[in-house]
Amino acid sequence: MSIIDLFTFPHFYFMLSTLLLISIGIYFVLAHNPENWFFLHKLFMGLGLIVAIVGLIVVGALRLTIIHAILGLITVILLTLSIIGGLYATKKQEKKLRTGHIWFGRLVYLVALIVIIIGILTFLGII
Repeated sequence: MSIIDLFTFPHFYFMLSTLLLISIGIYFVLAHNPENWFFLHKLFMGLGLIVAIVGLIVVGALRLTIIHAILGLITVILLTLSIIGGLYATKKQEKKLRTGHIWFGRLVYLVALIVIIIGILTFLGII
């Protein structure tokens, strides 16, 4: 496959959009701006999760023999757990839960970046 083929693959756009939405959600946490930053954080993270799920559906059948597919599915599950953990931490107002959510979210974001790179390399036939 060529790089041009990658840009005609809908799954690529959905997952790239997911990364963009999650990055925006993280930005609101870091900036604490505007005044409703927490609502915007939840909104963009939730939208990111929805777009990721649509990205999984668009790809059709998951080929769980490909490392990108396995890691991608795990990443979407971890993203879901991170969001649920964040909602739970907000409700319980416990510092340990909030700290765990923050570090777990950072890990998920890093893994997502790696999975996207692996996916591009797999699509191009490099891996």
